[in-house]
Amino acid sequence: MDQHGDLALAYVMAHEWGHHLQNLQGLSTVQYPTSTGKELQADCLAGVWANSTYYEGQLEPGDFEEAMNLAVAIGDDTLGVPEGQGSHGSAQERQTWFKYGYDTGDGSQCVVQ
Repeated sequence: MDQHGDLALAYVMAHEWGHHLQNLQGLSTVQYPTSTGKELQADCLAGVWANSTYYEGQLEPGDFEEAMNLAVAIGDDTLGVPEGQGSHGSAQERQTWFKYGYDTGDGSQCVVQ
């Protein structure tokens, strides 16, 4: 993970924190019966966290790109997971939802369709 940069590692941690929020809010089984929706929502919530980090002045130039590059690296399609068998979403989906959370800065907007 180190080779992807410090914000990339923080993105993974924020993604896992997003799963914790899902569990606290009961979203794990109610809102998203499939795992892909839950995973993409966690990416969106990680983007919300990155947004707050930006406004706190803690992001360095290139940090956002590090997270976006990691989203590509860990997409189901990039990892060679056969279509329909993955659970985390494609590289593009992961980038889209992380960026959406980052752009909105609002976790209530992280509703994956």
